[in-house]
Amino acid sequence: MQLARVAPDEATMASVISLCAQMGALNEGRYIHAYCDIQGLGNRLFVKNALIDMYSKCGDVKKAYSVFLELTTRDVFSWTSMISGLAMNGYCTEALHLFEQMEREGQVVPNEVTFLGVLLACSHGGFVQKGYFYFERMCKRYNLSPKIEHFGCMVDLLGRAKLIREALVFIENMPVLPDKVIWRALIFACRSSREIRIAKYAAHKIAELDSNSNCGVHVMLSNVYATSSMWADVRTIRGFMKNQNEHKVPGHSFIEINGVVHEFLVGDVSHGETEGIYQVLKDLVNCCYMKEVFA
Repeated sequence: MQLARVAPDEATMASVISLCAQMGALNEGRYIHAYCDIQGLGNRLFVKNALIDMYSKCGDVKKAYSVFLELTTRDVFSWTSMISGLAMNGYCTEALHLFEQMEREGQVVPNEVTFLGVLLACSHGGFVQKGYFYFERMCKRYNLSPKIEHFGCMVDLLGRAKLIREALVFIENMPVLPDKVIWRALIFACRSSREIRIAKYAAHKIAELDSNSNCGVHVMLSNVYATSSMWADVRTIRGFMKNQNEHKVPGHSFIEINGVVHEFLVGDVSHGETEGIYQVLKDLVNCCYMKEVFA
């Protein structure tokens, strides 16, 4: 586009910034930010909102907040992006304080996505009572109908607090049909709480919704059994998966370093720095172990 000498507008730049956010490409995002300032697009609200989202998703929440503070006018997307950014980066109390500030100023009305960020903050922060409070506030004060994502946040909140039975009651009282994501969240919560019966019930519900997702459910269920040292059941599930030719898609993650994206698969040793990476991980594990022993 630049070679064709076509001048980008704010929509173009917001799209490119959004792409950087999805890729976690912080260095490229910084370059685009500087380019926007040079081209006179950096002060456009549409671009600023995209920058807040990009910096938040790339982990530079302080830069995201500085962009937020620069705004002379803030719309619901500005507030929502910053609240969600704080929540996803672990600044849960700050996210709730920012939402309270948004309500105090009263110039912008929160929407469903705003409350997703608020509930995410409650979930990651372990604020069970506040989660219920904001969930009811969304419905009663703002007349917003909760979507499946909001119910999922509440289930995640209760699961993280190890309130598994409360989470199951919440699911069964939902006015909408729970989907696979809801039941998966419940199974994942059962892993740390060792709630075998509820985990099996949730797995059965997922099978009713989609028989093609059995592989992932079996893996999660075997993990629940493993945390409870029920090794015979683990072997039974793994054997069943083998007989049914079920194969789990390997988990993967990636990180950008100096403009280069490094991807890692479970059990992969093909990276050029594998030996050094595993040594650092080993040192970290040993450090955590020594800290726990001598605490």
